[in-house]
Amino acid sequence: MPPIANKPMLPHRLEHLKNAGIRDIAIILGPIKEGVVETLGDGTKHGVKITYIDQLEPKGLAHAVTISEDYLRGEPFVMSLGDNLLKQGVKPLVELYEEGYDCVVGATEVRNPSNYGVVVFNEEGVLNDSWRSPRNLSATGPSSASTSSTTRSSMPSNR
Repeated sequence: MPPIANKPMLPHRLEHLKNAGIRDIAIILGPIKEGVVETLGDGTKHGVKITYIDQLEPKGLAHAVTISEDYLRGEPFVMSLGDNLLKQGVKPLVELYEEGYDCVVGATEVRNPSNYGVVVFNEEGVLNDSWRSPRNLSATGPSSASTSSTTRSSMPSNR
């Protein structure tokens, strides 16, 4: 794990989640997971509880949510990618979700959106359900959603 400010990236992510009031955290482990469990443990030293879920094949974010359904138990959740770091953390997105939105997705402009999961908004600024790119907006990973507004019918990613 690459360090940021002399600390591996994932502990920064845990701090952001904790600052947003999230203490019960599941970490999806893909095929490349060296050092994650050893670095984070059960979360006690970070003031959180960590559960690990294995995603044996990288089939995308929708698949990660699908294999986490037993853990989520129908509760609202935040999906926060371990390789994206936001200066302000996920708290502003969680606060928007708590205002009554079904789903909140962070996005940023990128040069080549075909390398990322892209988001498309309609004229009112509402997220559409298609994932193609008329603009260069890519999902940054932090998302808040209720399980009823997520990916039951989503197909695994082909990326």
